[in-house]
Amino acid sequence: MRPVPMLSFMVRHYKCQAGICITASHNPAPYNGYKVYWNGGGQLIPPHDKHIWDFYKEISDYSKIPFLAFAQACQRGLVSEIGDELDQSYFAKLKLLSLFEGNRDLKIVYSPLHGTGIFAVPKGLEQFGFHDVSIVQEQSQPDGNFPTVASPNPEEYSSLAMALELGSSIKADIILATDPDSDRLAVVIRENAVWQNFSGNQMGALLFEYLLSRLKAKNKLPADGFTIKTIVTSELLRDISNSYGLPCEETLTGFKWICDLVERYESGQLSPAKKFLCGAEESYGFLAGTFVRDKDAILSSVIATEMVAYYRSLNRTLSEVLDELFMRHGFYYELLETITLPGKDGDERIQFLMKSLRQSPPIQIGVHPVEFAKDYLELQMTKRVGSQFVRHAAIDLPKSDVLQYLCHGVHLTIRPSGTEPKIKVYLSTVASTKSLAKNDLPRFKQVAAEQAKALMKNFLSLLAAF
Repeated sequence: MRPVPMLSFMVRHYKCQAGICITASHNPAPYNGYKVYWNGGGQLIPPHDKHIWDFYKEISDYSKIPFLAFAQACQRGLVSEIGDELDQSYFAKLKLLSLFEGNRDLKIVYSPLHGTGIFAVPKGLEQFGFHDVSIVQEQSQPDGNFPTVASPNPEEYSSLAMALELGSSIKADIILATDPDSDRLAVVIRENAVWQNFSGNQMGALLFEYLLSRLKAKNKLPADGFTIKTIVTSELLRDISNSYGLPCEETLTGFKWICDLVERYESGQLSPAKKFLCGAEESYGFLAGTFVRDKDAILSSVIATEMVAYYRSLNRTLSEVLDELFMRHGFYYELLETITLPGKDGDERIQFLMKSLRQSPPIQIGVHPVEFAKDYLELQMTKRVGSQFVRHAAIDLPKSDVLQYLCHGVHLTIRPSGTEPKIKVYLSTVASTKSLAKNDLPRFKQVAAEQAKALMKNFLSLLAAF
């Protein structure tokens, strides 16, 4: 058993045509499945996914599929088994990402949430010099039934209950939890004896700031560097990247699109050449470096822990660093609402909602007039003129069933999930802090958060009315 990021690395390292990983991922047990990677190391994107699906649909009888017993395949030289060399190669690359040589005296609690992270995250932390690591034993053994959690998704705070209990009992400094295939990471920090949880957007922003600031301090920040975020990830990441003189490019939701963009730059398909530094998405995914082509929670774990150690050496907490980013770039606040609509009726309801919004886009979100609407299925951006929307510009991205509404200081996105019977609504707001005194920030954040929640409630009421 190995995490999916190590399969991505393996495909590239051994120059394979493709890779397949049987995986439980972060979804509930009924959605266990597998992931397929193509020769660049990234997950399948069109047209390869369609070709495989078309081939699958032609199968009328499983008994007609030719097969060979594993032992026979090995005897005939058709299978090569990989040993420690894979691990050694991966961890050698991982070590090169370290950007701080100072004190490593942190007490860490780690939970793999019944997944494959148990084979790699503790080893990565040890290699980075973090030796005080306590494992949540009840969740240490891989088990696709996930017996101790309702859902093994580290985005859901309830999945961290056992880790928080252990962390409190031993007064840990940091809690790390990876989903079962170890590409998503949750980070909770003990600050002033209180557990501080960070969203995927917030952790992405902190990791961007840490990595870019450290590269700059070491005179290693390339002039041709760039970062990537998805269309539903906080614009704060773009602001941070731009503050270091670097562009932040944008892709569709899903790390396969981030890594496809990296691959196209590295292979020369896109020019001029650029050097990928890091990328993030709001759903707890992060990547740095170019030796893996997927979000990597092993890599994220060691960099996040090193980041905590670095700021502790400066007597700063992550919350303080995040507030400094807010004072510099504006207060960003994000919300995600997921509407579950199972079965055939649910699927029809999802399709109806998307069709209705296309036919009658909202002209305002709460009190905020919609200025632009983006339709990623039609690949066009329209501008609101009165109560009508007129064509404004083309969208240079692959087609996807996503709608996005842009107001001044407000972005709202709605899309069906690609893996579950759900429709997701993302809201991102930003409020200027230019004239704000630092002491006023806590109250300012509270008011802005309440306003964002009211906007989300307003839009959900609009959906319910369709």
